[in-house]
Amino acid sequence: YGVALLVAAGVVFFSLRGSDGPVSDEAAEPAVTLREVLRHRAYLAALLSNFATGWAAFGLRIALVPLFVVDVLGRSTGVAGLALATFAIGNVSVVIPSGYLSDRIGRRKLLIAGLMAAAVSTSLLGVSSSLVIFLATAYISGAATGIFVSPQQAAVADIVGNQARGGAPVALFQMMVDVGSIGGSLIVGLIAQHASFG
Repeated sequence: YGVALLVAAGVVFFSLRGSDGPVSDEAAEPAVTLREVLRHRAYLAALLSNFATGWAAFGLRIALVPLFVVDVLGRSTGVAGLALATFAIGNVSVVIPSGYLSDRIGRRKLLIAGLMAAAVSTSLLGVSSSLVIFLATAYISGAATGIFVSPQQAAVADIVGNQARGGAPVALFQMMVDVGSIGGSLIVGLIAQHASFG
């Protein structure tokens, strides 16, 4: 992961050398303030859904799925890695078509469908007793996340603007996934420890 980050930093360094930002101030849209975007229901929905993404996709999945596979299903750590890979395969298989569809049929329908499918499939993970059913549910859960990620980001871009120079609204949107990830792993970990994975 560290090597991949260094490669990415190198690509950015060489690709953007000599670039100081926008070509001209006249070409850029005016900055969008945080106060303005917080008045948009779509932006608030995007914040909440990004928090839920962090909670379920990163906090719960990354922190608890390996423990569930090893402790409850009685499988090896390699199978836990296979489960995480299955989530990723599900996500990758639909994220590009979802981005295409979000421009054709709208953001809202895909967001609702993806969030509902992710909620149901993630809930079923905790009660799976068979590895085959667990992996099928993991694939569906990953795909469900892939369905709503592109429209979610596009909805934020619709509000903030493609070339807007206001970093706070985008930073808050990105930060919500981090808050969900950290809170999710701690809280669902405590629940699993003191109650059950289900």
